[in-house]
Amino acid sequence: MSPSSAVRSSHRAILQGFHTQPCVEFQKGYCALHRVRGKTSLCFSYHFDSQRRRPAVTATGRLRYWDMACQSMTSASLCPDGDDCVFAHSRDEISYHPAKFKTRRCNGKGCRGQEICCFAHEEEELRSWAPETYSYWLLVYRGAGEVEDPQRTLRRKVRFCASFPNVGQCRRGASCEFAHSREEAQTELLSEAQEQQVPEVLTEDFFMYQYKTLWCPIGVQHDWQNCVYAHNYQDARRKLSIGYGPQPCPHWAKKDPSLDYEQRCPQGFWCPYAHGAKEQLYHPRYFRTVVCRDLRSKACPRDRLCAFFHRRAERRRPPPDDTDYTRPLPNEAISDEWLFNFQRPPFSDTAPTGRTEAKPLPAGSVPPGLCPDAAPPGSTAHGGIDTVITSWTIFLSTRLVSYLDKTLPPFMSLRLGDSW
Repeated sequence: MSPSSAVRSSHRAILQGFHTQPCVEFQKGYCALHRVRGKTSLCFSYHFDSQRRRPAVTATGRLRYWDMACQSMTSASLCPDGDDCVFAHSRDEISYHPAKFKTRRCNGKGCRGQEICCFAHEEEELRSWAPETYSYWLLVYRGAGEVEDPQRTLRRKVRFCASFPNVGQCRRGASCEFAHSREEAQTELLSEAQEQQVPEVLTEDFFMYQYKTLWCPIGVQHDWQNCVYAHNYQDARRKLSIGYGPQPCPHWAKKDPSLDYEQRCPQGFWCPYAHGAKEQLYHPRYFRTVVCRDLRSKACPRDRLCAFFHRRAERRRPPPDDTDYTRPLPNEAISDEWLFNFQRPPFSDTAPTGRTEAKPLPAGSVPPGLCPDAAPPGSTAHGGIDTVITSWTIFLSTRLVSYLDKTLPPFMSLRLGDSW
């Protein structure tokens, strides 16, 4: 469906104006749209400086900053670049960025109302093509000017049909978009014995190297906690071969399941720390090195899936942790195929309208959100942490501004085969 001119105009007004100016009524003492602390603000203007948002697009139609969190969002420190920073400074700057705005459907949680909600309420509002045109992850990774046709969608059968294994009951038959057999599933699978949790296959190696490392292909509702597959970024583990350690990440945002991966940690996929409890607990240098405290109640709710040892014979004594936490993981450790799949979790708080065809960083380039303790290429980490952070800021800003200076697609411009 082609959006009407009224919808396009409304989107422009929201993207350019939402929370960019102070509320005059609130400054006078009262705004009817003000909400108590913890509640979502319904006012189009901001009430406090912490709610202020920079317009994402300049008057000439160029992106002002990318749809990726600045390190200041997780470090609770002021950004040295201020308003000139090429990264987003708040969740609103990400949610109301041209790459994110109304690309998913609203689930009603914290909704500000259809008029100013950052999620789509109707089919006509959907901007599912936008990440392909404006996203940092796509434009920078592929290189500006190499954006593929936004209309192209790669459809793969990565989940089983809800009728599986009784596929004869599927009304779509051969035209079903979901797999009707294990051979038809175009995704890596665990063995049937591992899926059924046969005791003989639930080995230490299985838990340390395979458990929760693959997205769940099961097409029917089931208990995620007792499933050996991963379901969202709170539940998933990156593969161990990329080299991260068991120490928990100080930046990892674990409370909000609706966040994209790049919003949870400034170093993203290249972080050398463990992201979430499962990456730490099932890491070879931590797995079954601590006794299970639930044994005091005579029954462990996790049973055979527990990451702690239940008997002395199960206790492991791993080697010392030799992970280098001062630098991001090397680019070559993360393959194109793995990153492509890991960027597409099967479940999320908001229902995605489609998955964009992201490509990983090319070899030799710099991953986003680099560790503040790491020295940028061509420099040495002398002079303390402030010097290093400043060096990274200069390096990243210089590199990304070179992309911003290239001719990007005009804001809300016409697209091939579309009237948007």
